[in-house]
Amino acid sequence: PVNTNYVYGQYVNGSIQRSNNNGVSFTDFTPSGSTGGLFYNPYEMAPGNHNVIVFGRADVWKTTSAQTASSSSGWSQIASTAIVAGNVSAIGISPTDENKIYIGTSNGKILVTTNNGVSWSATSGFSYVSDLWVDSVDNNICYASLGGVSSNVRKTTNGGVSWSIISSNLPGIAMNSIVVKMSAPRTIFAGTDLGVYKSTNEGTSWVSFNTGFPNVEVYDLKYKEGPKILLAATHGRGCFIFNFNNTVLNLSLTINLQAYQSVDTISVLLRSSTFPYNIHDSSRGLGGLGIAKQISFSGAVNGIPYFIEVKHRNSIETWSKTAQVFSGNALSYSFVTANTQAFGNNMINVSGLWSFFTGDVNQDGTVDLSDVNLIYNDAFAFVSGYVATDLNGDNFVDLTDLSLAYNNSTNFVSVIRP
Repeated sequence: PVNTNYVYGQYVNGSIQRSNNNGVSFTDFTPSGSTGGLFYNPYEMAPGNHNVIVFGRADVWKTTSAQTASSSSGWSQIASTAIVAGNVSAIGISPTDENKIYIGTSNGKILVTTNNGVSWSATSGFSYVSDLWVDSVDNNICYASLGGVSSNVRKTTNGGVSWSIISSNLPGIAMNSIVVKMSAPRTIFAGTDLGVYKSTNEGTSWVSFNTGFPNVEVYDLKYKEGPKILLAATHGRGCFIFNFNNTVLNLSLTINLQAYQSVDTISVLLRSSTFPYNIHDSSRGLGGLGIAKQISFSGAVNGIPYFIEVKHRNSIETWSKTAQVFSGNALSYSFVTANTQAFGNNMINVSGLWSFFTGDVNQDGTVDLSDVNLIYNDAFAFVSGYVATDLNGDNFVDLTDLSLAYNNSTNFVSVIRP
């Protein structure tokens, strides 16, 4: 079975690395015989087989024991530097035959083997080959994304013998990644220097797919047919998920705020259950008074565990005790029933309801003298209205608010995260 503690990644100058403790530490297991390559060198795990990895530098290596291979064992060279005659820049493995592999190079060649590297065929004349995607039903069909400013998406239907141009009206910019959604409507997605483009007619025409997405370089795309989600990795803006289920997942959330006398706007973030606890989705709604309120998410997925992180404009950020799972598009979670409902037991009991600590006016994760000073200054100036320094929500900043913050600061109240 798949062990999710195993994580794989690349590092500069020809290094492939593996973690067996969910990313806490990594070990280099680059095959010692490999040579040359780019600043970052591609590797690809075989679709459906986590034991198989193909890794490319100026040559190509393959392991069928990814969890145990080391620099000195477990690897086989399947293409020499003489065969590659350049640097490997892209790898595509057939989902139906792990011995059929497509390789792209930085000097514009695409090589194909159908027999695990015993022999290779090559086609040249392309620009930099940035990514390859092999059809999961017919492995004679493969798509290639290319650098350069024209003819930068190609498709073969004959196993790499010939490659047709399907970039049509795409802008004249580099294509960095490519993936296909097989389920209807079959859709090609291209990650570019200006976000994501899509085609539902095999490249006859393309449209931007950037709704809610920045115009940023997209260096990798993956599509998961089961949960129907598209994942995009960007340069400098993090990772994004688009959920094609068009399903809204509803969280029934019950919280209480230490001092606030009514419900107020809160932000709720769904974070990965494992370090570094990346944000998967976020939403805003109302919360407080120990009343269950519905918060809706369009990017969350049933069956995936998420930590629930709740933020309020003058309260301490608070996390759920453990990661929680949506089932049937719904999840119910209450913080008010016990202090153990918060990670680190980080709440205070107010009239029988476990509540989020107040006083973090500047939202730096700690109630301290800086917050007290902000409240003191506003109280001295008789500030009123909907302001963060009004901790109890009575529309006046006064001694009551100052006292609440001061007491929490003397108790060194601060955020507790996983």
